[in-house]
Amino acid sequence: MYKRQPYSTGNNNGYRDFTESIITVSESRIINYQLEAGFAGNYVLTEYWMIYADWNKDGDFEDEGENVLKATSAIPLTGSFTIPQQVKGKIRIRVIMTLSLIHI
Repeated sequence: MYKRQPYSTGNNNGYRDFTESIITVSESRIINYQLEAGFAGNYVLTEYWMIYADWNKDGDFEDEGENVLKATSAIPLTGSFTIPQQVKGKIRIRVIMTLSLIHI
């Protein structure tokens, strides 16, 4: 597991680049996550969530197994995924939230 660190997009059209952010993962190689949409209002929407990991470091998220989450939720979504044993060093992880699957 890793030290919990909140990452939020804030009021910036829903996008923020965390490329320079680094988390340290323990030997268990498990990454826990909690995804929660925040809205400036008192309402709830169902959001589409995706998490991708560039396991082979080829600069894309299109290879088999690189989509580690595809889910919908109107409430905070929690879960975990395990980094494959063959993966060493730094990897890129992308988290996407969208109101519609059309934008994916």
